[in-house]
Amino acid sequence: MSKTTSTIGNERYQADLRQFAGVLFGLSICATFFPLANVAGRIGPDGTTADEGIPLASLVAGLCVILIGITGMLTGYLCLVHDYSNKYLTGFLLLWVQTAFIPYITDMTDVGKTARTGKGFIPTSYNPTEGEVRFVGAMGILGIFCYGACFLGSLAFMTFALYAYQVGKPGDRASGYYRGRLGFYCILVTLAGLAQLMLGAFCISNFGNGPLEPFIGVAMFTVSFPEISVVVGLVYILNGLYGLLRSVGVIKASENDHSFQIGMAFQYICTLVLMIIVQISYLPGNTQAAAAPSRACLTLGAHVLPAFLDFKMRTTPEVLPMDFYGLDVVNDDDEGVAVEEQADDANKTNNVNKEDDPELEA
Repeated sequence: MSKTTSTIGNERYQADLRQFAGVLFGLSICATFFPLANVAGRIGPDGTTADEGIPLASLVAGLCVILIGITGMLTGYLCLVHDYSNKYLTGFLLLWVQTAFIPYITDMTDVGKTARTGKGFIPTSYNPTEGEVRFVGAMGILGIFCYGACFLGSLAFMTFALYAYQVGKPGDRASGYYRGRLGFYCILVTLAGLAQLMLGAFCISNFGNGPLEPFIGVAMFTVSFPEISVVVGLVYILNGLYGLLRSVGVIKASENDHSFQIGMAFQYICTLVLMIIVQISYLPGNTQAAAAPSRACLTLGAHVLPAFLDFKMRTTPEVLPMDFYGLDVVNDDDEGVAVEEQADDANKTNNVNKEDDPELEA
């Protein structure tokens, strides 16, 4: 391996590390903040703290996610700003991220129990049938599953990728690696949109156009204006299908084709403005106002991860050359330690170069 090739490969290696760390840092901020309202609501004086059943599970789940967020912020910040990577810290985070499924399982269980009673979600003034309540509950469960899988998946993906690079095994992540995962998460985005579209269409068909007074709500869906739910759901479906077609090669995407990223940015604006702010702000007495920032954080993963995967799919070769990252990437287990040492050397070399270069120090 020539010195020039090694230097270029090392720069690619460091750039990828910073990409993963930067996205992890941003998502971890959301993971820290989105459970806060729920945790604060489950803790109180004089024996009012949740101590059994779903409320206790929800409290524990929120605390787990907050710990994940704090650890993720620390891990991402150190790698992004200080070029410091610690595989043991990242490994701990990777293990702890697996507990992030607890709040989603808890929420789906709670919605499912309410739906089985045939009472809830739809105000009694609408005289809903048990079937209507169960349908709304089903849309809520589908929404929780899709948004939860995207958020949990985004944290787990960035953490695992960061860990793989830190132990010197970046060579498994060619374009096809990102392509397959892009298709999966685009399916989740499409299903999230389908749940919202069907919920909006159901409300229009059974309860009329907006504004609905009182509102209908389940999980992260608040329906004051069913028409908005239909429009936002349609945006999700179109973006999800577009990303899916790009992932399977039906629509060819060049390295400089950022149309999918633009679409996801527009989708998140629709989520913030229409799905969250407009739907919630119409409610009287600041009802559900505390839910707005939580939903903004929760829905971020469904936008950032597909956009990131599409970018990596387009900018990473289909087959990585052996010296692509300036490491002698091998698959033999006996040489794994040597590769890991090269990764450590790459990190140390980058730090030394920054210390020797007065411009970088400035």
